[in-house]
Amino acid sequence: ELTLTVTDPDGLSDTSVTSVEVFAPMVGGSTDGKGSFLWPETGDETDFTFTMSHDKKGNPKGRLVLLRNPLEGKYKVTCSGVNDLSIGYSSTGMYFARFEGECNYVVPGSKRTPGTFEVYVEDGSVGDRFWIRVRDLKGGPVPGLSMALGPVGNAAVVSDGSIITVTP
Repeated sequence: ELTLTVTDPDGLSDTSVTSVEVFAPMVGGSTDGKGSFLWPETGDETDFTFTMSHDKKGNPKGRLVLLRNPLEGKYKVTCSGVNDLSIGYSSTGMYFARFEGECNYVVPGSKRTPGTFEVYVEDGSVGDRFWIRVRDLKGGPVPGLSMALGPVGNAAVVSDGSIITVTP
């Protein structure tokens, strides 16, 4: 937790408290998962599958598919390229992974659209968790495919399935 206080030249100040997430990545290792969770804002059943690893040269590679099927239509994300994969182990005894790259996405009433994605997953002894944020090519979050900022605090609990993370 971080407390920030800003004071203007007239002596007026305001304070805000926020959290900072720091990742200590390891190169190598892999993570994969398949399962479902309830989308945080709506409770819609959301299915996912992914496999991420590094090739022999240390470059990230993998695949990701996410499907959310609410009453008003289909939401879908498919990975078209992986730019970054970080895997780590926390002091609380949980493995985690963060990966990002290019994707194509579909939201109700639209055609397949290019964008970018960021995913954070936890392979925990108490339960697994999944978080995603999809952005359009201008950098804005895609409504219906972007969870609230702060992956550690806003990841959804995987209710059916499993996430497995292997460190190097």
